[in-house]
Amino acid sequence: MGKISAYAFLVLFLLILYTLFFKEFMFVSLPNKSDDVPDFVFHDISISHFTDGVLDMEVSANRAVINRGESDIFFDQSKGVSFFGESFLRFNADSSSMDLETGSMRLSHAYLVFSYLDELYWLHSDDITWVASDNMILSNSLTEISNFRFRVMADSMSWDTLNQRLVFKDYPKIFLRSSYAN
Repeated sequence: MGKISAYAFLVLFLLILYTLFFKEFMFVSLPNKSDDVPDFVFHDISISHFTDGVLDMEVSANRAVINRGESDIFFDQSKGVSFFGESFLRFNADSSSMDLETGSMRLSHAYLVFSYLDELYWLHSDDITWVASDNMILSNSLTEISNFRFRVMADSMSWDTLNQRLVFKDYPKIFLRSSYAN
């Protein structure tokens, strides 16, 4: 009986080795969802927001991710435009997120162009928060705003786009008639 058990154990061991190394064998288990895996992933997506039939905002991205139970959409390589009557704001960002409940966006490595009264204002920052409902653009990182008349660099900034009020903190650098670095 001991010999038969030894042979059965050897055959079982060889069968396991053969299955693991020489067969296309997949272990099937119940799905254990990792925290890294998003619930929904979209590629080449555009999101438009209309109010009374008028386009207010449009955001497009190479990739968008939504997690179940969250109100944020995360975008890769995003760009978009928002209209404020006669003016508009256009942006490009490496990555961004949008809160669907508030409509606010957080932009990383972003360039914005704001058109107001036939003038263009360029804004660049590594981290920008755009609260569309309050018409506010906020940044707590190095920010540069320029047009053909001036260039301002500051460590933090808030911009009320409706009232055209810019507030800088911590000694901004102001260059007149210089829209580019000398």
